[in-house]
Amino acid sequence: MPCDIKEADVKTHYTNRVKSTRKSALYAIRANQKLFGRENAGIVYVNVAKRMETIDAELSNLNENLNTLKKSEIESKVLEIVGELNQFFTISIKKRENRYSLKYYCYVTPLTM
Repeated sequence: MPCDIKEADVKTHYTNRVKSTRKSALYAIRANQKLFGRENAGIVYVNVAKRMETIDAELSNLNENLNTLKKSEIESKVLEIVGELNQFFTISIKKRENRYSLKYYCYVTPLTM
């Protein structure tokens, strides 16, 4: 299945698990793309701990920039950020006065995904 390596979506599913450590797990898929003028394939790896750090940073950034967004836009952006891992998050969006606030909690460790 051809895809751009930048768009490769490595699912955190046991069939894609390559290695587990105490703090994280590595997942991988094979991706095809043109490289140096010809069709090539490569392996795309995802470190779940790093992915969770990225998600946390993006959610924090979103929380700081909620001023102009509507609730539906916030919900859409949250789902875009957490992607397939949304089942592992508890997320609440509350409105105080004229401003929304975002609270989130990831309730599993990467090894239980």
